[in-house]
Amino acid sequence: MLCRIIFSNFIKETSLLTDQDIFHSVFTFKYPVSPLQEFLSAFANQMGANFVNNKIDVPASIGSGYVQLLNLHNDLQAFIMNFRLNTDMHFEQSQSNHDLYSLRFEDTLVPDSFITNIDGESVKDLRHAHSSVYLASSIFDLGYSVEKGTQMRCITIQLQKEWLGRYFKMELIDDVMQQYLSLKTASLNVESMDFEYMKNMSEVIDIDNEHPTHVAAIQIRIMAMIERFFSDLYKKRSQLAYHVKASADDIEKVRNIERILTKSLEVAPPLSVLCKMAYMSPSKLKKLFKDMYGKPIYQYYQFYRMQKAREMLLSKSYSVSYVASSMGFSNPGSFSSAFKKEFKALPSAYLS
Repeated sequence: MLCRIIFSNFIKETSLLTDQDIFHSVFTFKYPVSPLQEFLSAFANQMGANFVNNKIDVPASIGSGYVQLLNLHNDLQAFIMNFRLNTDMHFEQSQSNHDLYSLRFEDTLVPDSFITNIDGESVKDLRHAHSSVYLASSIFDLGYSVEKGTQMRCITIQLQKEWLGRYFKMELIDDVMQQYLSLKTASLNVESMDFEYMKNMSEVIDIDNEHPTHVAAIQIRIMAMIERFFSDLYKKRSQLAYHVKASADDIEKVRNIERILTKSLEVAPPLSVLCKMAYMSPSKLKKLFKDMYGKPIYQYYQFYRMQKAREMLLSKSYSVSYVASSMGFSNPGSFSSAFKKEFKALPSAYLS
């Protein structure tokens, strides 16, 4: 079965929380995982809003914007959240007997921090821009807390096991996710959305509902997002650390090297320094790192550096030249070339 949340890269700039870190929200919503119609009806009731024509207009006391249920073809349901909060919010979804999975695409701007809670473990993320995709299971608790001023745009797709069995080889998907998580049960991970994911998500949220083909357009984009997520997950089967033949001590040493590599992105530590830190020979460190993270050490460093740059650009708070300098590039042209190689789009595309 599934375990916790499916992600691919470690959350950076996070720390375990103390009691002082967790703020008390003005608006709190706690509800077990359940079919979306039931879930959103309860959500509307808690806000003191009406759930009419599959849409909730968020009350001004809580924010501005809407939540909308999408009834798609093939017995598929999803909902859109597109609002700005006028108060702090704590959202908590507890485990239930419903055999459901939630595939969530999230693009959120926060004024200070974003707190995620999974089965009692809280992590405070200090980034202002969050653009991530993850899969959650109904057998685990999931919650998050965000502050007043947060701009939340997300699409959550509810998937039943029967639906996955109809359109995917569910026994293979289960096997891949079980093995993938076996190494990472103690960590919270996040896969950042790239330009393709962001484009599909924005087109679903911004589509004109009066257009005669809007239902088909939404269906096509959401199915493309689902197909890509599970295809990518399946590809990781041959890349991830559950195939690594190494001691727990060596695995932890390589994890520490990954944390060191991505702590400061202006200059990468030389291989000789990393080897001394890991107490490994260059050949052993390079092999274990690639086995665990799917890329050679400095390709992985470059990949993460570009992910961080994209997050800065998505926040709309920094110029291309500032981001380039922050990532250690001597000129914006070199940065733009490296960014386009990674995301198939120029940095300026994320500022429009």
